[in-house]
Amino acid sequence: MIAAFASAFPGPLAGVGESLTLAQDDEPSIVLSDLLDPQRYQAPLAAFAQRYPDGDFKALVSLWTQWYFSVLVPPVVILDLLQDRLLPLDLNHTHLRLDAAGNPERVELDHPGQVRTPRSAFERFAPLVFEHLAPLCATLAQFSGLSPRVLWSNAGVRVAWAVGVVARHPLGGAERAAPGRELLGAKQWPNGGSNPLFEPVRFAVPDDETSASTRRVCCLRYRLDSLDYCNSCPLPINRRQCKKR
Repeated sequence: MIAAFASAFPGPLAGVGESLTLAQDDEPSIVLSDLLDPQRYQAPLAAFAQRYPDGDFKALVSLWTQWYFSVLVPPVVILDLLQDRLLPLDLNHTHLRLDAAGNPERVELDHPGQVRTPRSAFERFAPLVFEHLAPLCATLAQFSGLSPRVLWSNAGVRVAWAVGVVARHPLGGAERAAPGRELLGAKQWPNGGSNPLFEPVRFAVPDDETSASTRRVCCLRYRLDSLDYCNSCPLPINRRQCKKR
């Protein structure tokens, strides 16, 4: 784990922090901007796709992004809320390493970022949203035919999880988590643009991210033969039963 990050990831959270490392020149990795190239974007998905040889391609891309966002988003959000840390997230300077099965394993950064004092929740999260998530979601949606809402939902669910971690963190609490909840509760950005991270998941108990939850947008994993509906699936039960016949 990057030393400057350690206080944010004690005990069982250590694995979350370890998914961010500094770039190492002696090991091959994938520049994340490759995912914006129609000639290159399928290469990082190749080994992952072998597990689902007859799977729906849209569902495959959605599932891969769930893996990726679970590696990237939680530590970025936790560090931002706990340490006010701005990380270098531009896709041209961010690298990805895959494990042997093709799963996203860790993200490599050029440097550990810097501490700053954001004036608002929107200023705080703008680099993550506009430098990283927006180009990635737009391009993968275009290449795969997925609705961008599916990809943004996959990212937003991870943001919500991380906000819940901060709310319960020994260095956090409700005040530290508040900017994250403000972001997820806003339908629009201050400039009037829609907020694609608005309410990605609804919790049975408001502001309790440990309570039962329902996604707003289905992730489509049920279209892969070996996978069932997730525990937060928004599809009606009767529709799910029909799909499984």
